[in-house]
Amino acid sequence: MKSRRIIFSAVLGLVLVGLIATNLPAAEVIVEKQIKEVVMVEENTVKVADNFIIMYDASGSMMENYKDTSIVKIDMEKKILEDMVDALPELDYNAGLYKFTPWQPFYPMAPYNKAAFQSAMNKLPTPATTAPYANQPTPLGQGIEALDPILAKLSGKTIVYLFSDGQYNTEDIRNAADIKIGVAGEPVAAVRKIVDKYDVCFYIISTAKNEADEAILHKMAAVNVCSRVTPIAEVAAQAACTTGQLCALKPTEVVTTEVITTVVGMNVDNILYGFDKTDPLPNFKDELNALGDFLTKHPNAFTVLSGYADNLGPAEYNMWLSRQRAESVASYLMKNFNISSERIVRNWYGAANPVASNDTPAGRAKNRRVNVAVGGMI
Repeated sequence: MKSRRIIFSAVLGLVLVGLIATNLPAAEVIVEKQIKEVVMVEENTVKVADNFIIMYDASGSMMENYKDTSIVKIDMEKKILEDMVDALPELDYNAGLYKFTPWQPFYPMAPYNKAAFQSAMNKLPTPATTAPYANQPTPLGQGIEALDPILAKLSGKTIVYLFSDGQYNTEDIRNAADIKIGVAGEPVAAVRKIVDKYDVCFYIISTAKNEADEAILHKMAAVNVCSRVTPIAEVAAQAACTTGQLCALKPTEVVTTEVITTVVGMNVDNILYGFDKTDPLPNFKDELNALGDFLTKHPNAFTVLSGYADNLGPAEYNMWLSRQRAESVASYLMKNFNISSERIVRNWYGAANPVASNDTPAGRAKNRRVNVAVGGMI
C-alpha cells in the first residue's frame, strides 16, 4: 500500500489516475455555484494483484489497419502499453513483457521498474521494423503454455494482458465452430491449464476481424470469472483504465481550500447491496439516476464502476458476485440513460479492498458495494 496526496483542480478536469469517488451521503453534482474550490484528497493506492505479464502480438495480421480506420493495429497496441505504464504507480509488482509471435522476452519477469520497462517497450516491433514478421504465424496457444514456468516462480495473483485477434496456429487444423480441446497449442485448453494451476486472470485486448475469431477469445476468457475480453478500440480510448486490474483507489479525506470558478465533476456515494444480491438496494435509485443524468449532460465524461463483496463464501463466488454488481450498475445506465458501453469501465475485485471490517454484519454491509468514479474532461 502506498499513500499519496494529490490536488484535484477543476480547471484541468479529471484524469484517470486521480479519479475521485468519495463517500458523501448521496450523489452530488459539483457545480460552479455550489463549490468553487481546489479539492484536497488523501488517498491510498492499494494493490489488487501482485504480478503482471504483457503478451505482445507482432504477427502479420497486426500490421493491418484496424477495421475501417487508417490506424495500424500494432501502433494501437504499443500506444495502449505506453499509456498504461505511464498511469501505473510503482507498487512493488513483478512484471514481464514478452512477444509470443514467436516467443521473445523484452523484459524477463523481474521486479517492476517503470523506467526500465519503458526502455524495454521501446524495443518492441513496430510497422517500421516489421519485415521479419510480415508472414509470421501466430502460436497463441504455445505462447500461453510458455507462461507455465514463469508463473511457477511467482506468488500471489497475476494479470496477463494478452493482445490477440483470435487467430492461431497449432499442430492440427483449427475448427472454429468446434474448438478441439487437447490439441497442442490450442489456446482455450492452454488457458484452462494455466488457470487450473495458478491464480491468473487474462485481460484479453481483442483485434478480432470476424465473429468466429471473437468467439475464440470469449471462450478463453470464460475459463474463469476474473478474465475478460475488451475491443482494442475501446481500450485505446481509455488505455489508462487497464491499471484498474492491478490497483484500486481508497480515498480517505476531502477538505476544501482555495477558491476557483469551474465545475469539477460529480461525487457519488458507494452503491450498496444486500447479502448475496446482485441488484442495488432500492434506496440507491436516486444516486443511480443522478449519475445517469450527469453522464447524459456531459458526453465526454465516463465512469469507472468497481464491484466488491464481503468475505463470506468462496473467493471465486465472491469474484463473480462483485462482477455482477458492477454489471448491474452498467446495465442500469445503458438501459435507462442510453449511456454507451464504451463510457463505462467495469472492474471487480471480490472481497479485496474492504472499506470496513468483515467481522461484523454492519461492516460486511458496507463492503457489499459498487464504488463509482467519474473521469474525463467534463
